[in-house]
Amino acid sequence: SLYDNLGRYFSRLNSNDSAVYYFRKAIEIYPNNAKTMLNIGICHIMNGKCDSALFYFKKTVELEPTNWQYFENLVRGFQYCHKNKELLHEIDRFLEKYPNTPDYRSIKNIREKIIHDIK
Repeated sequence: SLYDNLGRYFSRLNSNDSAVYYFRKAIEIYPNNAKTMLNIGICHIMNGKCDSALFYFKKTVELEPTNWQYFENLVRGFQYCHKNKELLHEIDRFLEKYPNTPDYRSIKNIREKIIHDIK
């Protein structure tokens, strides 16, 4: 959409507040667009707004739970924000909700690495 294009344009200029404005306009039209929500989350991370970024990264995983890229961004977001304990909770919640995900083993490995890093 036009709003997505404007959001990406401003994002490339590192004008993340403007980018978020246009991405949110796009979400008003297409409320279940995970890619646009991912872009909002990335802009928020770039602005140091961890809670807002994590909100949008969680939304992308909820919308497309089998998309590994979205899950990786969620993990990276939590790690960037130094919220590993909260990440463990999200991983456990995800594995409980989607026990048949094709990436189950990879996600369990991430979980074990985080537990090791916390100790």
